[in-house]
Amino acid sequence: MKLKSGIFILLVLFGHQCLSQTRDTSTVNLKAVIVPTSLIIYGTWGTYSNWGLNTNLNVKSKIGSNGNTKVEDYFVLSPAVAVYGLNLLGVKGKHNFKDRTILLGSSYAMLTPVVLGVKEWSGVLRPDASEYTSFPSGHSAFAFASAEFLRLEYRDRSPWYGIIGYAVASTTGVLRIHNNKHWFTDVTAGAGLGILATNTAYWIHPWLKKKVFKNSSERKVILIPTVSQQHTGIVFEMQF
Repeated sequence: MKLKSGIFILLVLFGHQCLSQTRDTSTVNLKAVIVPTSLIIYGTWGTYSNWGLNTNLNVKSKIGSNGNTKVEDYFVLSPAVAVYGLNLLGVKGKHNFKDRTILLGSSYAMLTPVVLGVKEWSGVLRPDASEYTSFPSGHSAFAFASAEFLRLEYRDRSPWYGIIGYAVASTTGVLRIHNNKHWFTDVTAGAGLGILATNTAYWIHPWLKKKVFKNSSERKVILIPTVSQQHTGIVFEMQF
């Protein structure tokens, strides 16, 4: 019951993002900036304030239980995997295989150094006191980046694709709190970073396609996601 309540709360927070139907993804949209930026500010401010500490402890008392589930390791990238699966089944998204791979790779490539860098710089102790790499949540960052990727690729078909993707991402964040690996503010900041990274990838895609991937047939791109209980990241390799 506690987990369901936590997932519901996160879905309410991200409901506006799930239902957003702005069509043009190649230009910077104010609404697409406000939501993730607000989450990042909230998570950062909360991490270093008394009210944030109280909120984190309150959420931990309701959701955290020193669990040891590993299912969130599989949830992290599942919305992004779903995009490729749906296309294989004939449910076409917004972009073809090459373009959506560039978009996803760009999002993850921007997200990885930011998440890892902030983790090392912030030095926030995890709830289970195992490491000083709690802030922000890497699992949440990549889960919400993947969910936003699914939403943007299929929102012209139905908002339910985005809702399902965000439900999976929210479950990932709640499980990280449940397993005593992250604070609530870690999850909200990570979610904001992930959403912002994917939207940025869509905004810069026309430029990348024109300047970097103009002769993409002569290049080989390798995208290898890495997920574990402690770390989440991606190996992005381009061979010329």
